Amino acid sequence: MEIRISFSFLSRLRDLSRHSDGTVNQRLMNLIETAVKVSPQTGKGVAVSDITVDSSRNLLPVSLTT
Repeated sequence: MEIRISFSFLSRLRDLSRHSDGTVNQRLMNLIETAVKVSPQTGKGVAVSDITVDSSRNLLPVSLTT
C-alpha cells in the first residue's frame, strides 16, 4: 500500500513539474531551487569563478588551470 501511495505522489509531482508539451514548469522549479552564495575564498585547493561565454561565437568549454 505504501508503494502505491509513493508512486501516486511521485506521478502527481511529475505531472505538476511539466507542461502538456513536455517543457519544464519554471514557476514550480523557481520555488524548489534556492540560490546559494559561493564563498570567494578557496578551501582544500578548490577555487570557484564565473566565466561569461558569448554564445554567438560558438565556443566550446575548455578546462581552465591557473
